[in-house]
Amino acid sequence: MQRTLWLATVAFNEILISRDEGRASYGTPASWIPIRLGKTSMGANHDIHWPTWKAELVRVAQQAGFFAVRVANVTLGQEICDHYARWIANSYHGEMTYMEHTAQLRLNVQRWLPWAQSVLVFAADYYPREPQAACRPESTAETVRISKYAVGEDYHHVLRRRLEIICEWLGTHFPEAQWQICIDSSPLLERAYAVAAGIGFWGRNTMVITPRHGSYYFLACLVTSVALPPDPPVWGTCGSCTRCMDACPTQAFVAPYVLNARRCISYLSIEKRTPLSPTERRLLGEWVFGCDICQDVCPYNKRPPVTPFPEFREGRIVREWEPTSTFISPRSNREFTRRLAHSPILRPGRRRILERVEAVVENLRRRTKLSQDAPASNQLRSDDSSAGE
Repeated sequence: MQRTLWLATVAFNEILISRDEGRASYGTPASWIPIRLGKTSMGANHDIHWPTWKAELVRVAQQAGFFAVRVANVTLGQEICDHYARWIANSYHGEMTYMEHTAQLRLNVQRWLPWAQSVLVFAADYYPREPQAACRPESTAETVRISKYAVGEDYHHVLRRRLEIICEWLGTHFPEAQWQICIDSSPLLERAYAVAAGIGFWGRNTMVITPRHGSYYFLACLVTSVALPPDPPVWGTCGSCTRCMDACPTQAFVAPYVLNARRCISYLSIEKRTPLSPTERRLLGEWVFGCDICQDVCPYNKRPPVTPFPEFREGRIVREWEPTSTFISPRSNREFTRRLAHSPILRPGRRRILERVEAVVENLRRRTKLSQDAPASNQLRSDDSSAGE
């Protein structure tokens, strides 16, 4: 029975501990016997059979739409702390000053949640369509591009609703425990905890890559006062591949695993609050909100699983290639908000989105003009060559 439960946990929870010559192998669980979980901050002890309870947790998480749930200790390793400190010291965070102001909270969760003992990390696919269904229109000034994660509803709200359901279930097992939902809006390094918990491994593009799911997925965390046994990290590597770094049109990766946000299209289109410089406007290319280039070229994303969440499907609110009229036609902030209701695209606000649309339209018109001028230029060179013969 125990063996069956553990294998079920492996199958459901993507526990890829190591790979030996291309063959997946699995490590031994931390516990095969009933264990006593540490005291919660409320002072309660709990005797549970960990593999059995974990398998049930995985089942509940899957019913809520998550493909994985793993556990990490609340204390982060020194390596990630040093890496983050260097990133801030180099000002790679740009205008995201909150990343600096909350650095100590992010590196030590117990500074703002003194009762925290463990972090449950959940992962949910968001790839919005069948891969073969991608239909890129001709590049024109009437169509701009949106990151795949933003074509549907705002993931903060969607995933919070799902985690609240899971919290209710957890409350039946740990009625005196404390929980804090964190979905990319709290001083928590979600990706670092995802790697520590074994959701995936660090990619050179700073994304967390899961061998069977790639990197097109959201992370959501539950910080808890219950001291749960942590899961082991997953083994994985990018090998010698540098496609993400090579494909980045703005050279935002200053080194493997190091992103200079000030040159990142996602940062420029979403996070930067001050007006874009002429250079930054050109760097946007065709992207009005976000960017997927470093993920699109990743071999692990060759066949991404399609999201089970209808809220994240393409066309729910917009499409990856969206007409500029979607953003330009609304004549007021109220009309703009109504057109993009529940979309993460509302985050920068109408003024900043329109600035991005204007910049992208300029870029696309410039690109179209260059492509139209090229044949004429080639013909002139051909005529000159013929005249000299």
